[in-house]
Amino acid sequence: MGWRRMRCSGKGSRRRCPVNGARTATAIQRTTAVLGDGHAVTAIDLRGHGNSAVPASGYDTATAAADVAAVISSLDLDRPVVAGQSWGGNVVVELAATAPGLVGAIALVDGGWIRLQDTLASWEEALQTLTPPDIGDRS
Repeated sequence: MGWRRMRCSGKGSRRRCPVNGARTATAIQRTTAVLGDGHAVTAIDLRGHGNSAVPASGYDTATAAADVAAVISSLDLDRPVVAGQSWGGNVVVELAATAPGLVGAIALVDGGWIRLQDTLASWEEALQTLTPPDIGDRS
């Protein structure tokens, strides 16, 4: 499980913890400046994304939520606002349901509890359907 303190300029404010969805680890970095404006941010890379290790298993929602809980606990974060994008939204809902005392609030962006295997017939179709459009460099 990887994490990075992206911005630590906040004083007396609740830390923000963005959680990426599938294929969005680098995209979340672009939004961190907006999320973190005036707030401390710890960006969490789910396993297999960003700076995290790539283990052979543990890519289910419950394990990902447990990973996020472990990061929050190990960093002794005080009930952060945890925001999940795409599949990260599912992870955040699972986290709030299984460890409600760890989070102060959750935010879901472009997510929701869906079972992709019920909608998409193959990994190839999932990749084609879920790959974000190339909108160029917006920095």
